[in-house]
Amino acid sequence: MSNASNVLTLAPNGTVPPDPPVIGIEDVTNNKISLFWTPGFEGDSPITGFYLEFKEANASWDYTETVVDFYANETEATIIEINPSTYNIRMFAKNSLGTSNASNVLTVTIQETAVNFASSSYCYFSIYALNAEWKLMLLLFVYLL
Repeated sequence: MSNASNVLTLAPNGTVPPDPPVIGIEDVTNNKISLFWTPGFEGDSPITGFYLEFKEANASWDYTETVVDFYANETEATIIEINPSTYNIRMFAKNSLGTSNASNVLTVTIQETAVNFASSSYCYFSIYALNAEWKLMLLLFVYLL
């Protein structure tokens, strides 16, 4: 019979990156997804920002469609003008010591509406932060395979 023991290994001070944020859905309507997130533990350095990734549900994270950076004080965003499909969304927190693991993954389906989207192979969508001190709307163009 072996003697099992629990071993706790402590990292040296100043080496712990942040925990991932917890993200949730505030609202989904037509071609818009409103999100919010709650920061996790900062680690050994203040959180300096977050970034959001999203992709079609059947794609690999290696082929993430979008990476959007947010400031540390932002906790809400809205993804607008996206094509009907099912998407996976996740976030990461950053500090001076590194990047967190991925957050929980949200799966969101945008249904077809009466609005017709262009039939070209390009998709137009925008992401903007609701709490931004500056009123900048990020315009992103994504090529869909």
